[in-house]
Amino acid sequence: MVALDQLDQSPFKNRIKRLGVATEGRFGETLSQATIVKGILPYITDDPLADRDRGKRFGFWEPSLARDLGKRIFYEFFRRGEDVKILDNLLNYFNAVRAKWPSAWEGTGTGNILNRTNGFNGLIRFLRPAYLNCTSEPRVVSQEEFARVFAPVRLQDGDFNPQTFVPGSSGASLLFHTLVDQSQIPIP
Repeated sequence: MVALDQLDQSPFKNRIKRLGVATEGRFGETLSQATIVKGILPYITDDPLADRDRGKRFGFWEPSLARDLGKRIFYEFFRRGEDVKILDNLLNYFNAVRAKWPSAWEGTGTGNILNRTNGFNGLIRFLRPAYLNCTSEPRVVSQEEFARVFAPVRLQDGDFNPQTFVPGSSGASLLFHTLVDQSQIPIP
């Protein structure tokens, strides 16, 4: 989480409120750490407490079954201690988003939802089908591969507003469904 907020190549650099509180002296923090963790965690584990307990007790986790990749796309990286590959996938995905909609991503003022909770929730939900469209095995998907997924999407920077994508889960859900429909990738 810290890397997403501090790495120069991260689209989230200086944008994450750690512990839910704005960092003194920083402006433009549009996402809370909890929002990001809540979005990423289901791609790693179905049961965080059980997996933590299993790791502490046995020192290892079971290899992912083939059917699990469709749901927990980052589990194998977690299991093998390859957290940097999870980070690389997240950086590549969200850098593809930032490249596709640069003005909407950089905008921190009111009226822009892309880099806020609603936008993040829609985008993180779309990560799984986008990832699985690019690969059927655990690997780092490049920014260029993710960019190809976003290429057919017709949304423009100005479309990421609270009138189009209303605040709350319905707006995030609409963004997800719009991305699925316009990218024309199947939902696994």
